[in-house]
Amino acid sequence: MKAKHLVIVLLLLLYLFLSSSILTLGHYWGGDFSAYIMQSVSFLEGTESEFIHQNSFTIQNSNAALGPINYPWGFPILISPVIYLG
Repeated sequence: MKAKHLVIVLLLLLYLFLSSSILTLGHYWGGDFSAYIMQSVSFLEGTESEFIHQNSFTIQNSNAALGPINYPWGFPILISPVIYLG
């Protein structure tokens, strides 16, 4: 019976160690999905040119390669009802 408890405690400690080792400061959205959401919002608000202007500044002044200034408008338009209702 004691060996069974020891195995459970060791597994729990291993779980806690592994869980704490993969903690991050947040979710990395990358450039794609967040840009799709921002494009969808700009489509709904009628501010597409303002989005392109602001996002081009972000892309051009970033140290990381985030993505293009704007993506094709098909997917942002498809998710716009979800954004509108959400």
